[in-house]
Amino acid sequence: MWLVLLLFVGVDAFQQQQQQRRLSRSRSFFSAPLRRSTMVVPAGVVRDMSLDFVDTVRATRRYEAESAAISAECATAWKRAWWAMGAVVVMALASVGGARPPGGGAPTFSIAKALVARSLGLVAGVAFSIALRQNAALLGRNGLQSAWKTMRRVHRETWIERVATLPTFGWFAVNVTDGSVDAARFDDIIAASAKAGLCCAAGLFLVGGRWVGGLFGVGILTAQLSISSVGHPFYGYGWESQLAETSFLVSAWLFEVIPGVVAMRWLCFKIMLGAGLIKTRAAASSSGSSSSSRRQRPDCWKDLTAMTLFFETQPMPGPLSRRLHFLPRPAHLFATASNHVIELFAPLLLLLFWLPFHVGSAAARAYGAAHLGFHLTLLASGNLSFLNYLTMIPALACFDDALFLKPGAPPLGLLQGGPQGRLLITAQVVVKAVGAAFVAWLNVPVYRNLFAPSSTRLEGRKKPRQSMNAAFDRVIRLGGDRGLPVNLKALRLANTYGAFGSVTPARDELVVSGSRGEADHWGWREFRFHGPACAQVAPWHLRLDWQKWISTIPGRDATSERWFVAFLDALLRQDPAVTRLLEHNPFSPDDPPTHLRIQRFRYKFAPPPQKKKKAAAAAEQRRKKRRRPQLLLLLLLLLLL
Repeated sequence: MWLVLLLFVGVDAFQQQQQQRRLSRSRSFFSAPLRRSTMVVPAGVVRDMSLDFVDTVRATRRYEAESAAISAECATAWKRAWWAMGAVVVMALASVGGARPPGGGAPTFSIAKALVARSLGLVAGVAFSIALRQNAALLGRNGLQSAWKTMRRVHRETWIERVATLPTFGWFAVNVTDGSVDAARFDDIIAASAKAGLCCAAGLFLVGGRWVGGLFGVGILTAQLSISSVGHPFYGYGWESQLAETSFLVSAWLFEVIPGVVAMRWLCFKIMLGAGLIKTRAAASSSGSSSSSRRQRPDCWKDLTAMTLFFETQPMPGPLSRRLHFLPRPAHLFATASNHVIELFAPLLLLLFWLPFHVGSAAARAYGAAHLGFHLTLLASGNLSFLNYLTMIPALACFDDALFLKPGAPPLGLLQGGPQGRLLITAQVVVKAVGAAFVAWLNVPVYRNLFAPSSTRLEGRKKPRQSMNAAFDRVIRLGGDRGLPVNLKALRLANTYGAFGSVTPARDELVVSGSRGEADHWGWREFRFHGPACAQVAPWHLRLDWQKWISTIPGRDATSERWFVAFLDALLRQDPAVTRLLEHNPFSPDDPPTHLRIQRFRYKFAPPPQKKKKAAAAAEQRRKKRRRPQLLLLLLLLLLL
């Protein structure tokens, strides 16, 4: 992927210069000028991008050294994390052994392709099932954030312009004559999109890695975009874009129009490295914040104390979160250091694909094992929706068929020799080269977003900040040089990711209660949400609970957010679609509340029984120590008397 990026980045620079000239002669369909990338491509683009990569590696190594120098505990945690990663690499080398493909050819990935396709079908099926159950309450015409109102704010002249701005089937609910939106029809279209996506997910799971699965993958992509593009804020999470991009890459892989293994590994690379880099840059990016509390708070990722906070303050704790929170401090330091090693350094193993089979395959397997183990651990530690399940899918492309087949078994999915076979192979190589160029062109801004913030070339100039869960402008023209410019940004085909760049030191919880006033003698009954109930609900996504957690983050005020005010109004009306999303509703439509009360509490885990016993024993020892001087003083007084 890196070779492809470096090869086509020069083409991208030339296209941007030509595009800027063309845009000055042609009217853009956007209401404002296109927002170009803030990272200007210099003349020696290949050299500069290589230097940015080297600078990022050096900055990461410097970050590790500074973190290890904080205390002896931190240094020990880093050493243990590296030893654990080394053990994974050794096991990967042992797994390769003599499993070289027959005839010394390149490794095949037919089994991995089928696993990736079926896994995507399962995850997409869960995602569209969630949409079918929750969209009426969240995005419907009487929902908390009506999606059809978003359509009214978008004014475009042609269908191509509309779809490029908001790629949704909801445009079929717009009246052509006056531009009004039929809200009831819009709800039906969004529900039909979720049902179609669910059917495509089932089809992809059934057909697996065959080429027809690419059609189902395209169906998943279009259905996902149709919902998520109008679903803000409930569809504003990073895994919504990740589902769209994964569907696009898997479909292209099944159609054999891109080198799918390279694309999947590049997706792993930018997801994990983006998450790691944003943690190392979070303290620097927040140093200019006006909040004094953020300036004075130490960098918990650098001093390796992030996991002492994360298990308790995460959005939806799981059954094991409480036990993990009360683990000894060295375990938390080791977990944070291992997080850094896996996110910052392990992705570099994917760059060794060009080495001989044993080394390159072992490096890929080592990364795949570390990637899967890391996300399985996150699955056990909490409820992060279907994010971890979705992120594990591209890592399956790190395991070739030799890992699953018996030694000496014939390879899978290879074309037979002969003139026709060679011609077909040549055609596939040409098609894949064009597809790789297109994917590389889409990901050029993603590359800059990852590595330019650490560049030493920009000394004395303002460095760009790393964007999290964002897409970038990628403009093509339909109909030649003077054709209509279409921005592919809204299609979410190439995105940048990053999660938990900062960890909040404490967790607040909103408690909403209702009362019927004098009829209840001013007794308050609580509307119970699902979280934090410490139950395992992932991969199910409780969007309402997640949005409530976001509203309690420092700097946010739920009572000033439109969706929360609409939620309170729905409770007063006892809207059945909204109250169905709660774990417990103490009222009924025939007996609605007349008053609502919102309280904010600090949420903390109660110590486990063993901790309670130890704390009680320690308190008893302290009481005994306080009693001894009193008894001695009493005896002394008696002797004096």
